[in-house]
This record gives sequence, C-alpha cells and structure tokens, in this order.
Amino acid sequence: MPKTPRRSTAAAATAVLALFALTAVGCGSAGTPSADGSHPPVSAPASEPSRSASPSAAAGSPVPKGGERPSSAAPGGTKATTPRPAEAEAAGRPAARLTAVTPEGITALPGQKATDWKPDGPLSSRELHGEKITVNECAAVSGARSWQQQGYISAAKNPAGQQAFGFADQAAAAEAYRRILTAMDGCKTASRKAQAAAAVEEDAEVATTASAQDATAWSRQSTGTGGMSAADRQTNHIYAVQRGEFLVLFQFDELAERAAKPYDTRGDAELLTTLAEQTRRR
Repeated sequence: MPKTPRRSTAAAATAVLALFALTAVGCGSAGTPSADGSHPPVSAPASEPSRSASPSAAAGSPVPKGGERPSSAAPGGTKATTPRPAEAEAAGRPAARLTAVTPEGITALPGQKATDWKPDGPLSSRELHGEKITVNECAAVSGARSWQQQGYISAAKNPAGQQAFGFADQAAAAEAYRRILTAMDGCKTASRKAQAAAAVEEDAEVATTASAQDATAWSRQSTGTGGMSAADRQTNHIYAVQRGEFLVLFQFDELAERAAKPYDTRGDAELLTTLAEQTRRR
C-alpha cells in the first residue's frame, strides 16, 4: 500500500498494516479500491497513482468509505493526528483507539537491507465508524474502530505499506483475520476474474509462503490490470498478523519494470515473526 509510482498491491496497506500494511501494500495492489468494494476512478492514471503519505500511494492501499483517494497525509484527506481523549469526548464521540505503527519499525523487518525501504510521508491515523476498507482485489477489512497507515518506498522505487486496524476486542480482530484468510484462499480466482474483465492474460498465481499462529504470508505473481494493480508483470506480497485486538497488514510489490534483486520468500516466516513481536509491543 514516489511521487508517481506505478500502482500495484500492500495493501492498502496495505494494508497494512497498514501491520500492513500491517497497509499500503500482497494479492492486492497499490491501487485505490473503494470502501464498499467498488472500483471508482482514481485521481491519477491507472498505472501511476498520485503521491500520498499514506499507503494509498503504496502497496495494498485502501481508501475510506466514499471511494475518493486521500490527497493529504491522513486517510480520507484528514490531518494525520491522534485525537486527545478529552477533545474527543467534548466533541461527543469516543477517542480513537489507535495502535502505534512507527516508521522506524521498518528497519527491523527481514529484507530491509536488500530493499532499503524508506518512509513515504508521515504516519496517518483516523477513527472508523463501520466502514469497509477494501485492501486489494481479494480482501477487505470491516468492523475496525481505528486505522493507521504508513507508506514506504524501496530503493528500486517499488511501493510498500503497513496498515494497523484496532477492534473492540480480540474476538472481533480474530474474525477479521479469518475473513482475510478466506478471501486470500480465493485470491487466484478473484485475480483472474479481474484479468478477464481487463482483457489481459489470465495468469495469476497465488501461494501461501509462510504461516504461524494467527499470522500468514502470501505471494501473487500476475500480469496486472491497472487500477488496483499495476499493468504488466509483477509480484505482490501480503502479510497479515492478528494479535490481541489488532490486525496488522504489511504489503509490498516487485514490479518487473523496476528491476531489483528478487525478494526471497524464504524469509517470510521471519518477517511474520517480526511483525507479530512489534504488534505485541504496542
């Protein structure tokens, strides 16, 4: 989930973020699906998303309900701030229950040395009120109370993104994680359906690359369709980790047109472990 990176999946975000990404940022791309699952027009050409400080311009980028791409540092175009409890209560709404996705956390992830991810703008945060956040062509997150995003960019100018979703309790977060698993199980079919609609080669392949307790990683290789995925050949990576009341997504892309040493998915188990440890510390 660069100033004009070619869109692909995190993600958003994602998706992880955000974890992602958790997010930014996997089977989805750095494109911008709508919160209700539709695919609205975006503010930049399908192959070149507009720059944003959130994973809306990076892997797995989701957008809030309404389908408009955020144009500022925070999701939905709002200022990236965490509301103070007193201010929130005075405004007649509950304070945001936010986790801490820190840009510095990227340095601890396996693969950082090879990819050299850098923060792409500041962290963005917002409260959610029942919105469904579409992460990629395959998966979505719903029922969260809070949402944080952090975008990254690699030395090869490939996007990455982390999203962190806060839920009312552990059970709600676990159910959201299970929905991600189910969606990713059907990601090959969903991806090929999108390819057929875009009249490109139906060659999407999705594989589970690592798994642990309440943590799973996937890789998708395909010809992208534009919009939610970059055009042309690419590999998308998505990671989902659920710990306590948080679901973290992390996503990043490898675009064929942006040559770099291929990422070795044998490191995905370690990456999941690192994300899980970071989530427990929040």
